[in-house]
Amino acid sequence: MAPPPRSWLRCTNRPKATLSGTGGPQTYTGKDVLAAHKHMNIDEQELVSAIDDVMTAMTKNGYEQAAKNDILAILYSLKGDVVRV
Repeated sequence: MAPPPRSWLRCTNRPKATLSGTGGPQTYTGKDVLAAHKHMNIDEQELVSAIDDVMTAMTKNGYEQAAKNDILAILYSLKGDVVRV
């Protein structure tokens, strides 16, 4: 298995941000997506790799396809605020 992309390793707020962004009880008080990823030079392959990791983890943890589709759509919608900003 390939190591996670460097951008994924640097994203320390991802659990709280993800839970907050999907309706969970957590409150995210960090930077917005664009500000958090600005100047990280994330490319398309790194984003796809990170999304693949999330999908794999969801599959291993028994999430239904509908839930995975929702998360996939949310993560992919962030592309403009993450890739090459």
